[in-house]
Amino acid sequence: MLARCMDQMDWANEATIAWLREPGNADAKSLLLASHILNSQSIWIDRVSQREYVPDAFILRAVEAMPAINEANRKGFQEILAGDLDREIDYRMIDGTPRRSRIEDMLMHVFTHGFHHHGQMAANASARGLRFPNVSFIGFTRLNPSPESPA
Repeated sequence: MLARCMDQMDWANEATIAWLREPGNADAKSLLLASHILNSQSIWIDRVSQREYVPDAFILRAVEAMPAINEANRKGFQEILAGDLDREIDYRMIDGTPRRSRIEDMLMHVFTHGFHHHGQMAANASARGLRFPNVSFIGFTRLNPSPESPA
């Protein structure tokens, strides 16, 4: 199920990026939130992989750069999913606080974190009179049925 959640997250990012590319949609708040989602995903991948990373989840990214970041994140999550998800990792939060978590829990956090900020983007779009794409999990499953689902 976690792999399916990661697929939905990638799909939601792609839909968000496509929405941001439409004229009039990419305001400062939406760009910052989309950047934050992608940056945070990269940071968690680096934490799990125990690589050094820039501890700034709020670097503003150009819309044109977002597809490549999302693709790199997708590949990073695929590699992580192929490993031991029960393993615990020591890492530091952005403020330097030491933490230890199971990889599976870290990935579930990344997944729900994206939902939170996509919701903020949807609220922002609505306040501006715009329609944000449905990036919900159930929306994803309707367009991408599980291989185990009856046809």
